[in-house]
Amino acid sequence: MAVQHRIQQPFGQVVDVSAWAVDSQFPIGPQGAKPKRILICPDPAPYPYLVAGHRYLFKEPSDPRQQMQIWSEVIAYELARPAQLEVPPAFLGFDAANGRPGVLIEFFFGYQGMLNPSSFEHAIDRFQRRKIAVDPKRGSLRDNVDLTRVQRVADWKSWWLKTLMFDAVLGNTDRHAENWGFMTASNGAGGVVNTMAPIFDNGTSLGWGIEDRHILAFLAGPKFQPYLENGRHHFSWQPGDNPEAARHAALCKKYLQTFNNTGVGPTGKALIQSLSDASISAIITWCSGFNYQVPFSALRGRLVEALIKGKRDVLVREIGGLL
Repeated sequence: MAVQHRIQQPFGQVVDVSAWAVDSQFPIGPQGAKPKRILICPDPAPYPYLVAGHRYLFKEPSDPRQQMQIWSEVIAYELARPAQLEVPPAFLGFDAANGRPGVLIEFFFGYQGMLNPSSFEHAIDRFQRRKIAVDPKRGSLRDNVDLTRVQRVADWKSWWLKTLMFDAVLGNTDRHAENWGFMTASNGAGGVVNTMAPIFDNGTSLGWGIEDRHILAFLAGPKFQPYLENGRHHFSWQPGDNPEAARHAALCKKYLQTFNNTGVGPTGKALIQSLSDASISAIITWCSGFNYQVPFSALRGRLVEALIKGKRDVLVREIGGLL
């Protein structure tokens, strides 16, 4: 992704996509449960943080109860920016033609003018090509890592650590084999080079399903600390492992115990250092400044800030000595 994309969305620039052209090649979005449209940004771009002529995915929640996932995607991107993580730029949007809000997510490939363009493929497609059965509900991190190694990705060790830790801080439970994948580009000599795709599809996170009317009781009640401690991936280390092995922090610990002798610890330490109390609070304050049809209330801000800081602290307690 180009440097210019690392621009924070200003308060008065929520994107209306009603006049954006539908991509004639791919009018319907890729895998997933939510309605998606692939749109082309106008040229010139309406705002400086958008890329003229580039593809964007516009995701509209199919159920009003899922609307907070818009904010989860946007906040994930904002958390990623100081951490220098490759996460697709995500912006608040709406369609004035139908009145519906959505999140506008920049395609992380297909940029115009690239000398060595890349293509993307979901991990599930490469599993299937190798005739490896994947359980969508109870996957295996070991299988994911093995597939990545077979693709000869140079930085696979640090990518998986960053992704696991980022998911742990977000409380993301949705990193199945359709929510990660590979970028492939020519090496200039008739072969190809595989790299890891950015960390995409981060909406199932940050307590999105907790309604505002329940937030105060949740924060003050007995369920809050277990919520911090027990967030789980749908996959564990090995197929058939106890569900406890899928706990976010436990999975990060197992990964570090297995691969830290290869020097991935500094990668994890840099990610933790980027998640300071001040940087997290600044993002929450920024969210509260928007006049948007899916409000980010003061209560929502208290919840999300407490979750990010709390899950970060659980992660540090579990793996700090390994970094």
